[in-house]
Amino acid sequence: MTGIEARLAGQNILLLSPHPDDIAYSIGGLVAKIASAATFDLLTIFSRSGWANPVALRRAGPASIGAVRSAEDAAFCARHGIQRSELGFADSSLCGYDDRTERSANPEDDPRTQMVARAIQCHHSRSRAQIVFAPAAIGGHIDHKIVFGAASSLQTAEVVVYEDIPYSAWYSLEQIERKLTGVGLRRLGAVAIDDVIGAKIEGMWQYRSQTCARTIEEMTLHARRVAAGRATHAEVLWTMN
Repeated sequence: MTGIEARLAGQNILLLSPHPDDIAYSIGGLVAKIASAATFDLLTIFSRSGWANPVALRRAGPASIGAVRSAEDAAFCARHGIQRSELGFADSSLCGYDDRTERSANPEDDPRTQMVARAIQCHHSRSRAQIVFAPAAIGGHIDHKIVFGAASSLQTAEVVVYEDIPYSAWYSLEQIERKLTGVGLRRLGAVAIDDVIGAKIEGMWQYRSQTCARTIEEMTLHARRVAAGRATHAEVLWTMN
């Protein structure tokens, strides 16, 4: 265990996941590597949804979709021995957004923003986590931006930011760097995940209501290009502090 992994070992870590699947997609490799060495608490923020890949499930409605997605999340966490909670907020698909507006909306105009920030603050106070992982909101998704903003307001923890998959695969590395340094983030480093890439892919497939072959391809593409020769696959982390 080296570098970032060694630094995280033995820590209480709160993982902020906008939706079920974001942690598995974005930092599933890191989780697989250090789950036995750190204490993880995964908090899913927007656990009510109207979106699923299978048409039959989509037609079944939000209650059925939410139940399936929560079960997928619980299975992923059980696999890695992670404590899990969810806040029960409605995601963008239930709040009047479409594919375009959910990536252009301003969190200041969303009535969920303050409620989510308070709920995350309350959960963090109870968890006493020393380190909080939050999404970078690279793709501009309103749900991710709300969680990023809430994490930015936490005063008593180190905040580590992960590159959201699949969104990060849609931009060049130069564009990602401009986006993240532009909001005051600093690159923390890369975690090689060659030894757990298979486990990460298996973890992504646990979210079958959301995952397709294209998502796996996008994750793999990004993991390869950020490895930069030090490994074949990696995940990059940033910091607010």
